[in-house]
Amino acid sequence: MSDLMLDVDQASELKAAFRRGGWTNAEIKRMCEGDNPTLLRRFLNNGCKFVMKGPSTLVIDRANLPTPEKFIGADWSIW
Repeated sequence: MSDLMLDVDQASELKAAFRRGGWTNAEIKRMCEGDNPTLLRRFLNNGCKFVMKGPSTLVIDRANLPTPEKFIGADWSIW
């Protein structure tokens, strides 16, 4: 367990950030449930990349999204 101390200034920063992002109280509550804070922290520390693991690992770099052809292969269409 960390020794995190949330002071008034940090709480105000979080509140302002949530307001800027258009978050609702229900969304903030849902984000705080279960493993969501851990997953969000991993996502942020991973440069906001999704990593899907399975038979082959797929990394989706949201900063440099691929074209549909690169993502699903050539000769496919997006409707």
